[in-house]
Amino acid sequence: MSDRIIRLEEQALVDSEELEQLMRLVPAEQHDDIRLKRFLAFRLKLDGLVATQVYLSNKLMEAEKAAFRGPLYDFFSENQSEKDAFEQ
Repeated sequence: MSDRIIRLEEQALVDSEELEQLMRLVPAEQHDDIRLKRFLAFRLKLDGLVATQVYLSNKLMEAEKAAFRGPLYDFFSENQSEKDAFEQ
């Protein structure tokens, strides 16, 4: 099954310079998170650079407001901000 996985971050499907631009917005300690990089590559392919930058910036602000200290990928994938809104 692993031979069928398409690694967007390594393909010509995503502009590597645009992906690097997005990764500069991410805190330095999270740059090596391959799950986050793949998630951003997927969003970049679907939505384009500007929309993905806006999405990432908004999510980073939400994570900061929520004092989230784990991997950003977990915050994005668990919709942590939506959970917090329902708990209030």
